[in-house]
Amino acid sequence: MESVGLSDPLLLNDTQSADVFNDQTTDLRPANAAANVYMFHVSPDYLRAEGTTLLGGRDFTWHDDKNAPRVAVVNREFARKIFGSAENAIGGYFKMPDGTRVQVVGITETGSTAV
Repeated sequence: MESVGLSDPLLLNDTQSADVFNDQTTDLRPANAAANVYMFHVSPDYLRAEGTTLLGGRDFTWHDDKNAPRVAVVNREFARKIFGSAENAIGGYFKMPDGTRVQVVGITETGSTAV
């Protein structure tokens, strides 16, 4: 075994979809969402265990816990849609429906997004 990672919930479970908003959006009604995405809470090393390539930025660490600012590793498609490109996404922020800001710390190949 080379790596182990955890995911909550099971992948491809549609109960974890959510609207996300551009950081500048102040009216967080669903009609103003920039995208509706599937989100997964994952452990450090999850991406490696899954075989997902990290294209830029960093992976999650054990310091990215409930007491730390929210961070996300997003895929190229999410980065393009919300930020215009993957290059613009790292270090950028998006908002959740409750107004929580989430900082993008990493980019993966299209097919994975984790918060």
